[in-house]
Amino acid sequence: PQLSGKSTAQFTNFEVLSINNPTDTNYKKAKEGYVSKTYGLQLNQTIFDWAAFKRLSAADSTIAQAEATYESARKDLVIRYVTAYFGVLTAQDTLRADLEAQSAYKQQLQQQSSLYRSGLGSVTDEKNAQAAYDTSNALVVADRLALNKAKRALSVIVGQPVERVDSLREEIPLVAPNP
Repeated sequence: PQLSGKSTAQFTNFEVLSINNPTDTNYKKAKEGYVSKTYGLQLNQTIFDWAAFKRLSAADSTIAQAEATYESARKDLVIRYVTAYFGVLTAQDTLRADLEAQSAYKQQLQQQSSLYRSGLGSVTDEKNAQAAYDTSNALVVADRLALNKAKRALSVIVGQPVERVDSLREEIPLVAPNP
């Protein structure tokens, strides 16, 4: 509500000429005056403001949009985190498998080298075993780089360096749905 007030005071002076007798030319002068005072008080109260309802509706829409944007960003973060987490797990598993393959190729190379030195194997078999072992070495180097890259990607999301990521449990109990 709005409240306003106003007050004025005014003094008015005037001269009065009067004649007591119409045939008399002598006028009497008299000074007279009066005070006029005015007081006012005004109260304004808006009963219905359509623009205020429209602003409220617009604010509600803005809040709903902000909440939707927040929820979308939250879901995007979860997806990015899970993707990076599984990227690290995949890189760890790939490195572990290629290390086991490298160990097997190393054994095969040692075996082929022994056979070649004893005259029971061919140089081709030894060179093939050497090539397989060298390839496995290159894969292990690439796997280590991929693991470091996956850990850095996860570090960016969580905001701190990631040294180790725990594997998923072997057995995850599945709960039957209860409709």
